[in-house]
Amino acid sequence: MPWRARTVRPLLLRRLAGRPQLKRDPLDSTMASVHLLLFDVQPKPSHANYSHLGGATVTVFVDQSSKAVAEALACELIDRQQWIVTRLRDAHPVDPDSLETDDLRQAFQRAKVDGLTAIFQTRPRRLPNVAGEH
Repeated sequence: MPWRARTVRPLLLRRLAGRPQLKRDPLDSTMASVHLLLFDVQPKPSHANYSHLGGATVTVFVDQSSKAVAEALACELIDRQQWIVTRLRDAHPVDPDSLETDDLRQAFQRAKVDGLTAIFQTRPRRLPNVAGEH
């Protein structure tokens, strides 16, 4: 099974809807509020493709100025998708102009609309080597 990137677009987060919308400073320039988080994950045994998946790298964009809140929301999304976080590789505020690909820029824009979005890049499960095979 080759690597597949899958984008998850959850419904608008009700918890985020009640927060103050202070996204612009007095000079009307956009303040950094979107965090990019990069996780290594393993499928839960309850995952539909558990026997075929070895793991994934997940890129999550969260429209949240607090790193701690962004991480909590990202972990909640990953858990709902039947994955277990094994490592947080990176987490930082992100400027859309620094993103290198159209897919990442589109994911950033979706996070601005939906509150958060995730891209799962899955890896197939490796079969154990059988003795005597080359």
